[in-house]
Parts: sequence; C-alpha cells; structure tokens
Amino acid sequence: MAVTEEISWGDGTNDKIYLTADAFEGDQTVLVSSDANTGATRTKTITFSATGVTPVTLTVSQTGRQQHTVSFKPSSYDTENHSWRSSSNISNGYTNSTSTTYARFGIPKPYGEAYVYFKFDTSSIPDGAEIVSVSCTAKATATGNSTTTPTKQIQMATGTTLKGTVTTISATATERTLDVGEWTLAVLRDARIRPYAKTGNTQSNYNLDFYGATLTVTYIA
Repeated sequence: MAVTEEISWGDGTNDKIYLTADAFEGDQTVLVSSDANTGATRTKTITFSATGVTPVTLTVSQTGRQQHTVSFKPSSYDTENHSWRSSSNISNGYTNSTSTTYARFGIPKPYGEAYVYFKFDTSSIPDGAEIVSVSCTAKATATGNSTTTPTKQIQMATGTTLKGTVTTISATATERTLDVGEWTLAVLRDARIRPYAKTGNTQSNYNLDFYGATLTVTYIA
C-alpha cells in the first residue's frame, strides 16, 4: 500500500506538498502533488536523507496567480439599442482612442438625439479572474452649425446600464479619460461605451462623431 508524507509549503497558508511512494526506503519512485495555489508563485526545497548516503534535494515550484494587463478596442455595436438620423463609417469606431478616423451619426432636429452602444469583447479574460482595475480613454465630438449648444457626452456602460459618471465632449475631438466606476468580471463581459448627443430647439444639423476607445483592464488569474 502506498504511503503519503505531507510537507507544509511554509508560505503562510495551510497548503501542503504530498509525497507518495510504496515505501520511503530503498529505491522508490516518488509522486509529488500539491494543494492548489491561489497566491503568488512559490518554491520549496525538500531534502531526502538516509544514514550512509549523500542527501538529495528536490526543488518544487508551483506557479501562482499572476497579474496581467490587457487593452481592448470596440469590436461591434448594439444593433437593437441606438438612435440616430443617419450613420456612416460605423466600423471606424472599432479602433482605439488615438484614432484620426471616426464613425458619424446624424442627430435629428429639433430636440433630437443620437447615441450608440459600442461593445468590447473581453472574452480573453479567463473565468475566475480577479479584476484589479479598469480604465478607459475615448475620443468623440459633436459638431454643427447652430449656436444652440446640444448635450454632448460619453459614458461607460454594461449592457444598457450606464456606469461611472458622464464625461462632457466638445466640438473638438480630444482624447479623454473617463470615470468608469467599479467593475467585476461579470459586468465586464458586457462592457460598452456610449457616445451621446442631443440638440436643443434648433433646425440646424448636428453630427456625433466617435473615433474610438481604449479599455484597459488589469486582472489576476
């Protein structure tokens, strides 16, 4: 019958290394296993010794959860939840916040609005990951030939639920850092960004231009 010896990792956890052999004497094949590592990478040196022979050491290393940082660009838009008078070059919105090209959305007049939810594909973040931080930069503008100032803003969302606080955009296309609020992996699975503009009492045309966004996520897995 096989015999198993337990050795503590000694890293502040209760985790153990398990050495299993038919017997701990003579020539033996030893199977090494361990409890799952939920912390940092760890290393343990085990010494095998016996009377009259030179001690032999075995170093056991176990990779732990590592911190990763990844960035995403918009990859699609919500075809069910949007509003605009007209649209053009929508795929130009599938780029990062430094882009010089844009997707354009015409705003109805008067008191019309234009908005669209661009989606981020975060499926590359593994299930079970712990989200450390989320940030987003975006570039958008609302332009027109009226002196009536429209509502012009951009904001993060999960699904169609807005998150963080509104960032006001202007008639100048500028890369802006958004207040994104708190995120978990579950809500990141449907991360989106919504550029939005609304006209006032005006008969002039306005356009909402979205250049792109960069969503940066740091996680541990």
